[in-house]
Amino acid sequence: MTIAVPRHRIYEMWRDPQRLADFMQDLTGAEVSDDRVTWIIDSPDGRYRVDTQLVLDRKDEALAWRSVEGADIQIEAKVQFRDAAAGRGTEVEAHVAWRPHGGIVGHWASALRRTDPAVRGRQELKRLKMLLETGEIATSANRRDP
Repeated sequence: MTIAVPRHRIYEMWRDPQRLADFMQDLTGAEVSDDRVTWIIDSPDGRYRVDTQLVLDRKDEALAWRSVEGADIQIEAKVQFRDAAAGRGTEVEAHVAWRPHGGIVGHWASALRRTDPAVRGRQELKRLKMLLETGEIATSANRRDP
């Protein structure tokens, strides 16, 4: 996803996990303690707490988190930032790997409910782009049908 803002601005937002709830729909909060982050996520299946540790921090280039040993949900997430061609801003690339409850059946169920991280990740990057480029996230949530 190309976002028309400098890398440092996007990095700063991702470096503060509590700010990610500004554009991630199901993320209701984050508890930060040194290099550990507990993500609080509301989903159709209930509220989850995902305990992770920051495993990579390259200023203005990349961040990555991994579930701590013994965590209920196994997840790895990495986001990378690089200058877009022709001074058009920043290219943001995010990768999420996870092992849901229920194995492959859990993956299928998540895909059907549109809660699969791959699908949600694209949606969240679009929301981030809107927020950083315009200062708001366009939504049809308040739309009234005639």
